[in-house]
Amino acid sequence: MVALVALTVAAAACSASGDAPTAPVGFFPQVFSGRGFVTKAQLLKAGAVSPASKKISFHAVAPKSGDWALVVRCYRGTVRSDFGGGYAGLPCNGTSGLIAGCAGGLNEHLSVTVHQKQPQRWGIAVYRSECAPESAAERRIKERGAPR
Repeated sequence: MVALVALTVAAAACSASGDAPTAPVGFFPQVFSGRGFVTKAQLLKAGAVSPASKKISFHAVAPKSGDWALVVRCYRGTVRSDFGGGYAGLPCNGTSGLIAGCAGGLNEHLSVTVHQKQPQRWGIAVYRSECAPESAAERRIKERGAPR
């Protein structure tokens, strides 16, 4: 129920002209997990475009108090997302995690580009995620610093 309310609020708040069309239901999973990326992240908003399009404009919003993850779905070449003075990119290989952030939320207008024509519809989604707390071993390593 909470995820449905968050999805509805995010969709209403994020609708803007120039954004990619909303992805069809089921195009991105409602819950996304990626090994070494995020676990059980909840879908907030997704956009998708035709295979002929090489660029998406997407307004990604996640609550200020929360963690977030951007997930892409593409099939050939590479994908790159430019946002807030930075960028993230990776090879296209189906549905994959692109970048995630801990705390502070997200409110960015993204320009997402694939470098090859796609064989089918492709897109990007923003998820609410939860960053795992550091383990005791990870804290000890940080406290000791890097080996010299």
